[in-house]
Amino acid sequence: MTKKTTFCLAAMFALSAGMAKAQQTVCATGGDTHGNGTISFSVGQPFYIVSDNNNGSLAPGVQQAYLITTIETATSEIAPLISMKVFPNPTTDLLTLSIDNETAQRLHYTLTDDNGRSLEKSSVESSITKIDMSRYTPSVYFINVFCGKSRLQTFKIVKIQ
Repeated sequence: MTKKTTFCLAAMFALSAGMAKAQQTVCATGGDTHGNGTISFSVGQPFYIVSDNNNGSLAPGVQQAYLITTIETATSEIAPLISMKVFPNPTTDLLTLSIDNETAQRLHYTLTDDNGRSLEKSSVESSITKIDMSRYTPSVYFINVFCGKSRLQTFKIVKIQ
């Protein structure tokens, strides 16, 4: 390779490095997937900025973990008629218990820690119930939903920072 070619390649590299734009992150892995469009994804991003306000939080450019674990569903006659879910899971502060049924107002829930200690008990007032998790430390918790004394469903909740 001649000196002129080497100089030209070095100059092109130096100029293109100044024009390159990309997100800066440290990831374990990532890639692109194709379907009706293209989605880029990353796995294992340890550093990011979160913007919080009263309506929720936003972590731009970061995949959010979503975990729903139903531990147990009761075999009572009413259980198959009720659709329940909790979100977001993992959560940082506010958890939503959603019950798609007009019988939601007859239900109540208990929040327990991973040792089975009862932390909170409350009745379900409507189809959407907000549960404040901000006062609890990061750990695993369980929400048990009852109709009378019959447990209908148990959810595993992960509380993060």
